[in-house]
Amino acid sequence: ELQAGMPEIPFTLKTTALMSPEKLVLDPLATTFGESDLNGQVNVVNGTPAEVDVNLQSQLIDMTPLYEKNLEREEAAIEAREAEQAAGDDQEPESEYVFTEDPFALDGLREQDLDVDLRIARLVRDTLELLDIQTVVDLHGGKLDVDHRMATAGSGESESKILLDAAGPQPTLDMETDFRGLKLNVSSGEDADISVIPSTNLTVDIEASGPSPRAMASSTNGRVVLTQGPGRVENELVGRVSGDLFSQLFGALNPMAKEEEYSNWECSVFGIEFVDGDGEIKGLLLQGEKLQVVGGGTIDLNTEELRIEFNTKPREGAGLSADMFVTPFVELAGTLASPGVGLNKKGVLLSGGAAIMTGGLSFLYQGLADRASSGDLCEKTLAEVGASAAGAQEAEPAETPDE
Repeated sequence: ELQAGMPEIPFTLKTTALMSPEKLVLDPLATTFGESDLNGQVNVVNGTPAEVDVNLQSQLIDMTPLYEKNLEREEAAIEAREAEQAAGDDQEPESEYVFTEDPFALDGLREQDLDVDLRIARLVRDTLELLDIQTVVDLHGGKLDVDHRMATAGSGESESKILLDAAGPQPTLDMETDFRGLKLNVSSGEDADISVIPSTNLTVDIEASGPSPRAMASSTNGRVVLTQGPGRVENELVGRVSGDLFSQLFGALNPMAKEEEYSNWECSVFGIEFVDGDGEIKGLLLQGEKLQVVGGGTIDLNTEELRIEFNTKPREGAGLSADMFVTPFVELAGTLASPGVGLNKKGVLLSGGAAIMTGGLSFLYQGLADRASSGDLCEKTLAEVGASAAGAQEAEPAETPDE
């Protein structure tokens, strides 16, 4: 037992160590824990800057024992979260902002040189499997360069590059991420076959600068595009994974979520572009075999105000009537620190149990009403968020799992 509360796993450590006031060298270093292994070398040299050189490889990192379900602990955690949320309903958030104005603590980046090369052939968890992980970190002179690559079953692969330049008084961030066809089982259920796990594509191309998180968020330029192909979602699992707010939003958008174990989706599309921290959603679509959700809105990182509006409509041939959708128009609004879900079809905003008349539907709602269609909107919405995103989302035949 490495630590109280952790599972009991067979553990071994074997190394040759050289230790002195000037340096620490572990070479070779070999560890095993359960079925997992980690081998390589670690070299630390004291000085100004300190020099750290890490080179590690693994054939398998199995984190499943750390995620094995403990029903009593899980139930206690859920009860504690619900009690905390109930107590916090009448309390103001500690800060009106998510991104703080506290200056970045960057001295640590400027005071050490770091070279890390980490390679893991296979990393598994309860429902997650990643392959061919390669992470290279280079930190010299206050400039942090991270290159991360990985793959998933089904030929999915990703590449991410992050450059944080903290050498000067004005830190700059340049981030590029490209996910292509990743099969990440975060909400399809423990017994999900790979064929029912949605294929995920993600493009992040962001540049920002500033001495604090708030200043950097306010200067953000670039775009984020997230798309998913056909697959299933375990409705109950969405709440456990995402938390109360998005569980409430998902339930409002999908009236069958409480009645059916799974929802079968044909595509999901979300695209947003930022100009000086002001983000406009260029496309938002959730299309399933029974319903269709279109959306639009803004996320302003300067004020941290958000307003995202949705329209839900049944698909033709699904056997559903519009009367089943008590709240076809739903809004996620407020601030990043204090968001709220509400608005029914009569234009009544539901906030903290109180009804506030909004004076009818906004101009955006009217646009969403016009855009909603019982036909296929996947390709059209992909075109709206950009040709590169459409190219990344390869057409896949829609599957309807037996479940």
